[in-house]
Amino acid sequence: MNIKKLSLAGVFASTGILGAETASASCVVNGLVTQVATTGTSTNVYIRPINSSAAVPNFVYYFTTTNLMMATTLTSSLHKTVQITGNANACPTSGIYRPGGVATLVYVN
Repeated sequence: MNIKKLSLAGVFASTGILGAETASASCVVNGLVTQVATTGTSTNVYIRPINSSAAVPNFVYYFTTTNLMMATTLTSSLHKTVQITGNANACPTSGIYRPGGVATLVYVN
């Protein structure tokens, strides 16, 4: 049975409880978490999209967060499929590393 988990941090962030601006959040990516890097104050997650026209895309989207609950959820999602929403105005369409903005919501499959 496939259970989808919703990060409570994402729920709080998307409702503004944590102060995240989500009115313009429009970069949504479905993909595999390939790497999570923590700097001590923030966490970056790298996502290889699964809805790309290429069999194995040669690019990744990356999102950042300073929310500890969101960072923990993303870290435990390494090598899993997620849907992540960031506050970038739109998902970039060029470059090897494509910024999705601050992560505001994540679903883990």
